[in-house]
Amino acid sequence: MLSMDVHETYGLRRVINARGTFTPLGVSRSTEAVATETGAALRHFFHMGDLQDRAGRIIADRAGVEAAAVCHCAAAAITIA
Repeated sequence: MLSMDVHETYGLRRVINARGTFTPLGVSRSTEAVATETGAALRHFFHMGDLQDRAGRIIADRAGVEAAAVCHCAAAAITIA
């Protein structure tokens, strides 16, 4: 955990997001569960292709679709599509 506010630590401007999910504003915030799991994952190394394949399979199975992929933002999803 950062001991100081991230805005103060890195000299960043504070923003009031009135637009919603918007890439230039950092897309969106994560739930505590996602932040915890991400923090745990960042302590290890993975072959990113394997991680992408596994995540896509889990999402596809739960969504009842043939395939799925994880991407960073809507612009990345449009590019992949």
